Amino acid sequence: MENDIKPGDTVRLKSGGPTMTVTGVDTPQFSDEIHVWCTWFVGNKSHTGDFPMVAVEKITVAKSSVSFARIERD
Repeated sequence: MENDIKPGDTVRLKSGGPTMTVTGVDTPQFSDEIHVWCTWFVGNKSHTGDFPMVAVEKITVAKSSVSFARIERD
């Protein structure tokens, strides 16, 4: 594939916008273009959509360092 984009990767539209997670890559029926299916969040609301592969670019998202403490209960 053109950009080696696969499910689980993070992408963004080349024109900008939110960071999206790739959920699938396929060629839709009656199309010659490869499409990327994505999920993203705006606030707490999830959105989904598909975009032509040529319209997205793979990005690297820095992993946050979140730690969790175990709470012991008596």
